[in-house]
Amino acid sequence: MAGKMLKAGALPVPCCPRCGKHMAIAAGSGATVCHSCRQQFSYVRFEPHPEAGPVPLPASAGAAACVKHARNAAVASCERCGGFACELCRINADGRTLCPSCFDRLAASGELPSARNLIRNYGGQSLGYGIGSLLFPMFGILLAPVAIWAGWRGRAAERSMNERLFGWRLTVGMLCGAAAILIWGGLLLALLTKAFR
Repeated sequence: MAGKMLKAGALPVPCCPRCGKHMAIAAGSGATVCHSCRQQFSYVRFEPHPEAGPVPLPASAGAAACVKHARNAAVASCERCGGFACELCRINADGRTLCPSCFDRLAASGELPSARNLIRNYGGQSLGYGIGSLLFPMFGILLAPVAIWAGWRGRAAERSMNERLFGWRLTVGMLCGAAAILIWGGLLLALLTKAFR
């Protein structure tokens, strides 16, 4: 229609192109007269076809239907719930074939390593604790082992994922932690030996 279309829900409501008043116009094309301004105009109005319901698989197909898409033939079954999945729904993750709902459940519970999107920042922890152990003598003896532990955990995480995630931060953090143990441990040992003489 050569005029404005106002939205009412999902379908556009036809309006007069001259005065903008709402009009009842059937689908199709033709000419009409606005009841408000009495002007004539031509229009073309399309309406979407109603959505067809699910079509069952033909009996001769001999295949099971997907749980989510009744019109699609199943190509696999979920290893967790046994539900059938079509090519669109089948998810191969960590050597398992899953349906979308089981994949979401296992990913949310953290049972699928490939679906994890949070990785603990062992590199930042090791570096922070390592530098902190050098800068703060009061807590250096306590922070240094934590820096070394975070470094080892970070290296283990990198090996398990076969990726270099934290890089130099792990090395520097562990070296700072080891240096803090040597410096503050040596200083503490010297003070203790001096006190007991």
